[in-house]
Amino acid sequence: MRKEPCPRCGQSGLQDALLKNLENLRVVLCQECEALRVGESTEDFYSYVQFEEFMESKHAEADWKQVEFLD
Repeated sequence: MRKEPCPRCGQSGLQDALLKNLENLRVVLCQECEALRVGESTEDFYSYVQFEEFMESKHAEADWKQVEFLD
């Protein structure tokens, strides 16, 4: 789990993850508000989208079982 707060909700739920159903795409995902950002940076509030919206835009199912959280 990352130490910095989520730029969207302010809570400490940010975690690096891989989206297995999108060829192990690396993202930062907030487990509290489901904000997602592609890549490893967490700084830009406006670069975050909702997990379900992102998955829909990629024509993939928004299935939490396909998310592999990293240490």
